[in-house]
Amino acid sequence: MISAIKILNKAKEDRLSPAPVILREMSITSEQFANRLPRVRGSILDVDNAHLGCYKLRSANGPIKIICEQKTNRQIGALSIPVMEVSIDLRGYKTSKIKEFMESFDQIFLKMGG
Repeated sequence: MISAIKILNKAKEDRLSPAPVILREMSITSEQFANRLPRVRGSILDVDNAHLGCYKLRSANGPIKIICEQKTNRQIGALSIPVMEVSIDLRGYKTSKIKEFMESFDQIFLKMGG
């Protein structure tokens, strides 16, 4: 599920991640993002500057900075899909803790369709 992180082996999970900033393009509005973010397990919303697209989470592993930038909606025929670029800064996190956070993040933000 975590495409931005490749864990090569168990021994590397306790090292600091060499790429601690994860970039995502999401089909979600800034309002939807702000409503779902507090549900990410193991973190507390510390600073909410939704009007600026900046969030800071606090967890047992340290701070997490999230920056969101709403882009122009993607048009597919008559359908208009929101596009937002999301940057998740996990500097100082061990690879295993990044994986743990991103699994929770993905569970909250994953949209399933039938």
